[in-house]
Amino acid sequence: MLQTIMGGVANNTHQTNTEFNLVSGNGLIWSGTEHFQIISAPGTLSDMRVKVNVASGAGNSYLWKLRLNGADTGLTVTISGASAKTGQDLVNSVAVVAGDRVSISLAPTSTPSLSTRTTWTFLFTSTNNNESLLMSMTGLGVATDATTYMGVQGWSSTPSSTSQMSQMVVAAPGTIDEMYIFLDVDPGDSPEGYTFTLQKNGSDTTVVVAIVADSVSGNDTAHSFSVVAGDRLSIKIVGVSTPTTTPTIAAGILFAPTIDGESLIMGGTDDNLSVSATEYNAIAGGRGLAWNATEQIRSNMGQQIVVSAFYVHQFTAPSTGDSYTYTLRQNTADTDLEVVIANTDTTGNDTTNSIQIEDDDDMSVRVVPFSNPDGSDTIWGMKMVVGVLPVAAVAPGSGMFGAALGAGIL
Repeated sequence: MLQTIMGGVANNTHQTNTEFNLVSGNGLIWSGTEHFQIISAPGTLSDMRVKVNVASGAGNSYLWKLRLNGADTGLTVTISGASAKTGQDLVNSVAVVAGDRVSISLAPTSTPSLSTRTTWTFLFTSTNNNESLLMSMTGLGVATDATTYMGVQGWSSTPSSTSQMSQMVVAAPGTIDEMYIFLDVDPGDSPEGYTFTLQKNGSDTTVVVAIVADSVSGNDTAHSFSVVAGDRLSIKIVGVSTPTTTPTIAAGILFAPTIDGESLIMGGTDDNLSVSATEYNAIAGGRGLAWNATEQIRSNMGQQIVVSAFYVHQFTAPSTGDSYTYTLRQNTADTDLEVVIANTDTTGNDTTNSIQIEDDDDMSVRVVPFSNPDGSDTIWGMKMVVGVLPVAAVAPGSGMFGAALGAGIL
């Protein structure tokens, strides 16, 4: 099956140094230290697309590379010159297997202009049917003597102290089939280690990975559990024998959709909603990205996909007479995919509308408060299918085909 992987960062590119970032999610700043995410199913990565908000300048350029297990691959994008802001590699592909580590690198040439927002996408083609990727990473801060938690997709700045603060919502039914974990440092001396348990709706499942001293990776390929739309996933982290080190953690999880071709978009933030201001966030941001009043720096770039099944979960209700309205945005315009959370409700969904996204389109989530609602941290999920909807199924005003419908051309 096919799956689009989305990532991005609202952080200045470096004008002289090579730096690194994650393949999936938003929020991790460019860094001279390489951090990884983990592949959970065999397949290929291809169709790399990159967009910046500031051109490199005449005679200058930036070069992005997909990295595999700490080495450059042939999947690269160069953006150069005074006007270009997008680039793509639609020729090369890279084979991956479960347990591989992936990242991206960025190298400047001739002191290019700073870009404050960079987004990228890849196409994952699985070797087997009904296999898609969830990739996440969390920064330093895991507790050695207490339970902490991390998300299952994208970037979480630090592990959180409660499951709620790391949960992410599922938007399509399927099975969670395997989990792979990678640490950037050894936990310490025997018997020190860490145990990682996948949770569903705040409760432990049977999917567990234990990593002990003298090892930095582990997996559970023997256990699985089913999920339905609206379920919430997180990873519980427990230190064993008070480990000496506090590593960064990368997790790769295999999601096997009930309907082949459906994959998950997951986002959320532990930044409380504004009670009065319209704000934006990345649709596939992980749990570490705050709401922002500027849409451009909270956008994801898309490929040709159909997005539907918009699920939202607030952990605090707006209160009686108040509401929040969440809308998928496409190229700074509203789409018909929208969820309203009102009164004493904490969940809502739109399972009616489907939106056609085209290559290089910008996407974001906008939230609008009404009547001074109570703030809340929030998670959301959508499902996507790579390709094009039949013309009659496209919402008017969404994508190239929907716009034509709305104008009466088709």
